[in-house]
Amino acid sequence: MTDTYKNISNYTTKKISDIWTHLYTALILIVALAWNEAVKSIFDLYPKFKKYGPLCYAIFVTIIIFVIIDLVDFIKTDNKKCL
Repeated sequence: MTDTYKNISNYTTKKISDIWTHLYTALILIVALAWNEAVKSIFDLYPKFKKYGPLCYAIFVTIIIFVIIDLVDFIKTDNKKCL
């Protein structure tokens, strides 16, 4: 009987974890879209940036994303060392 409860508990924990993962993903998408609009407005505001257009914007966003990914990866590996 305890095995049944343990299986139900594990299943429920996994489902809750999946729900949180989807929620985090949705929130990250919302934040990314907001930042996308903010950066686009900066490029529209300054004529120097606007001159180079989408290429400059793509390079800027790519660099920012690589820095964020490296930072998150560093934090993740640092946390694994602590455990």
